[in-house]
Amino acid sequence: MFDGPPPPDDHDAPPPRSTTAKDRARSGNGKSNGNGRPNLPARRSARSAASRAIAKKGGGTIQEMLDAEQDAMAALLPSYLKPDTMLEITLAALDRDPDLLSCTPESLILSVKKSCEMGIPPDGYHGHLVKYGARAQFLPDWKGVVYAANNSPHVKKVTAGVIFAGDEFNEVHTEERDGFDHFPKRGGGTDDEVEGAWAKAHLTNGDVIFIVIWQTQIDAARAMGNKKQWDKHYQAYVKKTAYHRLLPHLPLDSRRQAEALAESEIEPVVIDGNTGEIIAEGAA
Repeated sequence: MFDGPPPPDDHDAPPPRSTTAKDRARSGNGKSNGNGRPNLPARRSARSAASRAIAKKGGGTIQEMLDAEQDAMAALLPSYLKPDTMLEITLAALDRDPDLLSCTPESLILSVKKSCEMGIPPDGYHGHLVKYGARAQFLPDWKGVVYAANNSPHVKKVTAGVIFAGDEFNEVHTEERDGFDHFPKRGGGTDDEVEGAWAKAHLTNGDVIFIVIWQTQIDAARAMGNKKQWDKHYQAYVKKTAYHRLLPHLPLDSRRQAEALAESEIEPVVIDGNTGEIIAEGAA
């Protein structure tokens, strides 16, 4: 039900395309530290407006409630994220969207915990806290999925691509190599020319895990999703589906994280190009 900027075009064809600019994490100052991990917001001496909210939630401020959950958050977080960092990111998210303060406190805390469990910060780029009626919900972005996978100690890089009619694509299964060769045609293709997609992960031990999906599987995923958004952002959803199919096969930071990601509905998020606001069908 959401979508956002199309994922970067990652292909095996020489010369490889650089995705550094498009994959740049936009948390904090909007720049990457060079390894695909975001420059997260620095800790602030003065608490955010959200943490100083006058409205009380269950007898305390949102700040106090989140502080009380730090031990539980720490137990859920993968090794590359720290509880105090997640607290600062969460408070920044509430600053960006004060309407979240009207959500039930239980749903807000559960959403933050889900973010911790997936290892995806709710920074408005990798993941999003969204208001649905009176409840808050954490929505992981496809960029957050790639971020979580790339931060696994067992994964070097995760990429994906769309296969168009006219591309040269061949799967390779020999004693020396299991994989594929993809040589996209010049200029890319249109939605009507999409024939399939792939996603692959390079592991630190030298192995490569990959999946390839074709039109039948893409059509099945669309049939179970929001067809309006699929049709509007078709290629982004195709690539997202490939990423999602790869997830269960990746050696992530923990079993809990792998299960949380595999069970989630990972959607690209629609961002209004003029206002920068999240457009969420059904959101309040």
